[in-house]
Amino acid sequence: MSADLETAVRRLLAQKAGEVDGFSSDVQRDAAVRRARRRQAMTLLVAAILVGGITLGGYQVFREVWRTPPSDVVSQPGSGGGNIPSEGAKGCWPDKSEIPCGPGVTPGVWYPYRLQTHCGVREAYFDGRWWVEDSGLAERSGNNAPPGWGNPDQLGHMRLVDSAEAEFSAEEGRLSARFTPAGSGFEPIDCL
Repeated sequence: MSADLETAVRRLLAQKAGEVDGFSSDVQRDAAVRRARRRQAMTLLVAAILVGGITLGGYQVFREVWRTPPSDVVSQPGSGGGNIPSEGAKGCWPDKSEIPCGPGVTPGVWYPYRLQTHCGVREAYFDGRWWVEDSGLAERSGNNAPPGWGNPDQLGHMRLVDSAEAEFSAEEGRLSARFTPAGSGFEPIDCL
C-alpha cells in the first residue's frame, strides 16, 4: 500500500477511534469499537482493491482490464472476475460453437486461444467468423511459423477489439498479431 494511502487510512482510523469516547456504558462503547473495526477492515479492503487488486486462492479478484494479457490466465465473462489457465485453449474451426469459437465473445475480454501457425499466421476462426491477419506478419514469415512462434500452433489469448478488429497475444505480448474480418466467400488455406 502506498505511504499516502496508509497515512490517510491511519488518520481516518484515529478520527473514528475518537468518536467512540464519551459513551455512558461499556456496552455502547464496545459496540462502537466493533463498528469502527468493521469500517477499518472495509476501508483497508477497498484500498487494497483500488491500489492493485488482491489475490485469493491464486485467482485475481480485481484487476484493470489487460492491454496485454499475462501468459497463463485470462478473464472469462460471467465468472465474477475469475481466471482460467490458457492451457485449456483449443483451436477454433467453424464446426465448434462454444465461445470463443462460436459467436458471442465479449469485446475487450481475452480468451485462451490456440492459433494455427504451421503454414504461417494467416487466418483465425474466432467469434463465429473467419479473420485474416492484418499486421504484416504473414508477409514476413511466408508459409512457415514466424521465428519464435510455436509450430504447428501457438498457445496464447485472443480478444475482440471491436467488430472490425481482433487481436492475438502470447508470451506476455512478445508475440502478437492483429486480424480483420475476412470477406465473403473467404476460404482458409488448406494446411496439413
